[in-house]
Parts: sequence; structure tokens; C-alpha cells
Amino acid sequence: MEKLILQSIEKALIKKRGYIFKIPKKENIVFLVSGGLDSVVSVDKIIQEWKVVVYPLFIKRGARAEKFEEQSFDYFSYFYSKRYPGNFKQPFKIKTEIPPLRLKDSFSAKTLETIGYPMRDANLQNVGIQYAASLNEKYNLKIKTLFIAMSPDETFPHCSILALRLQTLLACVDRQDWSWQITSPLTEPVLRKVVWKKDLILWAAKYGIPAEKTRTCISGRKDPDGTCPECLWRINAFKSAGMKDS
Repeated sequence: MEKLILQSIEKALIKKRGYIFKIPKKENIVFLVSGGLDSVVSVDKIIQEWKVVVYPLFIKRGARAEKFEEQSFDYFSYFYSKRYPGNFKQPFKIKTEIPPLRLKDSFSAKTLETIGYPMRDANLQNVGIQYAASLNEKYNLKIKTLFIAMSPDETFPHCSILALRLQTLLACVDRQDWSWQITSPLTEPVLRKVVWKKDLILWAAKYGIPAEKTRTCISGRKDPDGTCPECLWRINAFKSAGMKDS
């Protein structure tokens, strides 16, 4: 059933605009940057490969590790502003609770381990669209692409291509503009190349990106606990890359 829904959405996109996803080469885009390995290294990758102009957005959503994620975001905002002065624009931060803190304790550990917080990523992406639309109104930038860094390692339903296509469809309908697109450059099927965490680690090593400054652990501790799913993904990725995570 999900495959049929996905096919229907993609057929609708092709009918309305002639494509499912179009690479935004040399265009302005908004990128949700969490301070994690995936989003931080992906920024470098798309600037090098597609010459895009990135408007980075950090959402202060009330996460346990927010302080450390923000430190990573600040570090790499400075890093990329020096490396790509014409392609990495002034970083922007928005504070909003996603999900509302008063609701977080309602969800069981099993729910969070299997499907995550309800509509969490959809809400984050909606904020990204709002930011892009505000830039368009204020500066006439014509941004129509929102990138997130969903890795193929992730298995939550909201990380699926179906979820991203639904969000794309909603953005197009909401804005009455069929050129909007929301996707991850790491998993976008149209690109015909999946980018794993291992690949990003190797990219970082090749191009001198200090991956050790990124924040992956979701715990509220300063030092990564090494036990959360995100830490385990990172540990395994460094092993696969044949490198040590300093």
C-alpha cells in the first residue's frame, strides 16, 4: 500500500511540474543543520558538488543535548563561513518546542524506539519551509528547496521517502507553488546514490572537516554516552570507514 501511495504522489508531481526532484544547482536552499555528523558534512558535500548557496537553520527544540548540538552548529557556522564565504550564509536560529515539553513524558520508551515522537520531523520541516518562505518574501530569493540530512541508517517512519514526498506535496499545496521540494541528499532516490555515514566520515577526512566537533549523542551529558542508538550508529560507521572517532 505504501508503495502505491508513493507512486501516486510522484505521478502527481510529474504531472504538475514535470519532475519528482530537481537538483538545485547554483540555487539558494535552506538546510536544517542539527550539529550532527550527517547534516554538518552534507553541507560541505552539496556546496562542493552543486555550488548551492546554503541558508543554515538551527531549531532550538528543547532536546536534552541541545546545548552541545548548538555548540557544534556555531563551530561549523564559523568554519563554513570562512571556507565558503559566498555559499554559506548567515546562520539562523529559531526556538520552539518540538514536541512540546509538557507532552514528552507521555510517550513510552517503546514508542520512542520504534516510531519516535509524533510528527516531530514534519514539524521541524514545516519550520524550515516557513523560514525559506520568509527569506523569499524579504529578499526575493526564490528558495524552493529544503534539505534535511536523513541518513539511510535511520529506520523511523518519518525518515522514509514516502514521508518526505508527503511533506513536499503539502508544501506545494500550502504555498500554491509546485516547485517546492523537501528531501535528503543522502537518500533521495532520484540521485541513484545512497550516502551512508561511513561515506560522510571518509568525505570529512578527505576534505579536512573536523568530524570530532559534531554532536551525535542525544543524551544531556557533555561526553557522549556511547550507548544511545545515535552513538551506536556513529561507532559502527567509524569502524566501517576504518577510522577512529577522536
